[in-house]
Formats: sequence, structure tokens, C-alpha cells
Amino acid sequence: MIDLNKIKPEASGKYSPLLYKWLTHKSRKPWNYKNVFQCHNRIDGNGYYDHWRAAELIIGHGDFGEDGKIVGIGGRSIRDIICGQRGVLTQGFHYGPGLWLRDVTEEFWATYERIGRCTWDHIHGLHMIGDENRWHYITGGRKRECNWCGHIQEKIEGKWVDYKSSKQSDILHPMGSMGEYM
Repeated sequence: MIDLNKIKPEASGKYSPLLYKWLTHKSRKPWNYKNVFQCHNRIDGNGYYDHWRAAELIIGHGDFGEDGKIVGIGGRSIRDIICGQRGVLTQGFHYGPGLWLRDVTEEFWATYERIGRCTWDHIHGLHMIGDENRWHYITGGRKRECNWCGHIQEKIEGKWVDYKSSKQSDILHPMGSMGEYM
């Protein structure tokens, strides 16, 4: 499980203030809301994207059947949490049988601790709360490096695109494409 002190928001903006606020709210039993499940999406061959998207990640607790398989979960999508939808007090929903889920708790928290909000913003194109210190600009401002994960982009015809010769452009961890908005 994640140590909440390791993902406390700081000046760098690496960690989500809204996710932290939701996880630490006094109305929540801490042991019930630290598991992360990825929903099936039927897009690729095995049923899951090869990167995480905040809309397809549910944080909560699992209900298991006698055979040990997940039969439902109580929780909330990370997208709803990081976008501030429905406030910090609501606990979310119960996702019942028939929803294809896989438990990605350990992998998700390890990735989030390492690269923060880049976990769900693999395109590096979203504006998020407190992301003012996200970029380090290099080569006269024509390139930029993400201070959270090391990903490098270059400016071509006024748009930021992945820097092709960068070893960071082949990111090997799952990520998605949801930012935070206030």
C-alpha cells in the first residue's frame, strides 16, 4: 500500500492535491480507499489499454466471491476525484458483477510515487492544478523536459510534440490522458 506522506502535494506539483485531499478526508476509512482497479475497455486484444486513463481507474475496495475473484468494488473513478466532480465528501459508487476489472494497486501506486500525475497524462498536454513547475526548458526554449517523469518534447510549428531522439519518448510504464481542472 501507499504511504500517504510520500504523495503529499508539494511545490513541484508532481502529486495531485485533489487526490490527496480525497484520500485523507476524515470521512473515509483509510484502509478502504487505497486499492486501484482498471476497468475493461474492449479496445485492444486483451481488453485493456497498455496505458492508464484516469476515467478507467477506480480507487476503492474490492468485494470478492468465494472463488477469490472480484465480484464488485466500492469506490470512485480517479477522473472524478482529480477533476473535483461531486466534491471530496462523496464516496462514489458500487460497481457490480459483470464489470471486467483487474487489480493494479501495487503497480499504480509505485508508478504514481515515481512520476506523479504523469501516470495519467502520458501525452503531457494537459494543464493541471499546481503544474507551474512541471517543465524545465532547454535549448533556448525549443525543448522542454518534464520535471516529474523526464519526458522530453520539442516545439515544432508552434506545437509541443514528443522529442523523437529522446530515450524518454519510449516510456515503459502505463499511463493515461486525464488532467485536473478546477
